[in-house]
Amino acid sequence: MLNKYISQNKSDFVIFLLLLITLAQGFSSIFIFGQKINIIAYVNIALFVILFFKIIAQKKFLLIISFVLFVAYFSILGYFNGASAKGIYMHIFTYIPFINALLLIKTGTYYPIKKVLIYFTVATAIGALYAIVIRFYFPDILMKVIDVEDFDAFIQWGRLPWAGALMVILLISQMFFLNIYRNEEKIILVPALLLIFIGGFFTFNRTLIFALFIMILLLILIQIRNLRFKNIFLIFIGFFVVSYVFSSWANVNENFDNLLQGRILDPLSGKLNADSDISSRYMLYDQYIDNIKGSYFLGNGFGVPYSTIPEERVWADVTLVSFLIPFGLLGLAVFFGFIKKLYSNIKLIQNRKIKNAFTLVLILQLLISLNDDLWSHKNFPMYFVFIINSFIAQKKIRN
Repeated sequence: MLNKYISQNKSDFVIFLLLLITLAQGFSSIFIFGQKINIIAYVNIALFVILFFKIIAQKKFLLIISFVLFVAYFSILGYFNGASAKGIYMHIFTYIPFINALLLIKTGTYYPIKKVLIYFTVATAIGALYAIVIRFYFPDILMKVIDVEDFDAFIQWGRLPWAGALMVILLISQMFFLNIYRNEEKIILVPALLLIFIGGFFTFNRTLIFALFIMILLLILIQIRNLRFKNIFLIFIGFFVVSYVFSSWANVNENFDNLLQGRILDPLSGKLNADSDISSRYMLYDQYIDNIKGSYFLGNGFGVPYSTIPEERVWADVTLVSFLIPFGLLGLAVFFGFIKKLYSNIKLIQNRKIKNAFTLVLILQLLISLNDDLWSHKNFPMYFVFIINSFIAQKKIRN
């Protein structure tokens, strides 16, 4: 019986649908009826409710008790360390994506893997296209859906604030195992992946672009012996399309040359300006270290600021910091336990190419998280877990 392994019912389809909605969003919020609504936040709450009831239905009461005690203890600790009730609540809410990812692993929630990969890819490509069009052609709409202090300076800066950029590495990894798709599926996937790649580059996130470079280099090295005329032709077409898009973008983005030079070419040549030099973050990292030492590695609790530069913040750009400062060594244990379980599930995938591709994704995303926290308060772990669950379910169904 299928239920012996992983339960699939209507709630799994709803979860799949909700994940698709978040991927199709070019930005985290939309402007409707004169109000800015954070769709991704509401969807994450809905996912948490559904998954929590699945945990109850599966009678995993020890997990529920552990979760309640964890949240209660670090909420009380944060309160005694000066955090307000509102600050504690808001800080707890930022961890909903990671909590949902944990619940996805525990419930084994999945959907047919081909549909998951294809629909996730198409939805993300739609989000990328929407973000690019709004960013460079409809700035009045953009101003209503993002939060920036100086919007004119933000526009002049020229970077793309695409919420789906966290999916670029995961979805581009499909290039390692495109052979699992039929030709008619590839016709949909390849243009979508190309659009996702362009969207990822337009963010000018150095860490993401560096990870993309590693992935593409490995892909070329692996495929170089198997290159056929058709593949060479497709590479040429892809290069032409990307070049055309970049050229067109330069016409609507006056800061393109400065971004390309300052954030990509200079770091690659060893030239770091004041904007890109990591030394500018030393003061911030010093505060992280002081907070960690001050709590004796036991954590400060929810709602206590990690730093005061340039203002008080209860989030960090380093994943390990996001678990270590509020929760101490216990938080690190939870995070590493999650990563260990995720890797164990990846090893259950039978197809060697897919297994190696997702192992590479895991490594690259962990490296990226040293500069951009993808795991604690962003949706990436939910998508990754859902895809891995779906591959495992496919294996068990066949057995």
